[in-house]
Amino acid sequence: MCGLCGLTQDHHWRGGSAGAENAASYMLLRERVRLAALAAELLRPVRVTVEDFGGTFIVRGPTGATEMVAGLPEVWRAAERVGGRCVDPLAAAGLDE
Repeated sequence: MCGLCGLTQDHHWRGGSAGAENAASYMLLRERVRLAALAAELLRPVRVTVEDFGGTFIVRGPTGATEMVAGLPEVWRAAERVGGRCVDPLAAAGLDE
């Protein structure tokens, strides 16, 4: 199946509908973009990028390998596959808090 076909599915990473045009849906999508940016920051040391594209996370490795995943748990598994190394999202190396 083409990766873009997955964008038409009526699912959302929190279980709600991402297609509803209301304030709650908008806030969920904004939060999803924020989470993608945070995941990208955590994965920067292993040269893996993450972005949100229409309700799907796009995970890209340093060699150009790309995977589309639906939720944040799948982001970490995809990052390991496209990055070619073990990824620990709880090891906040390089982050200042």
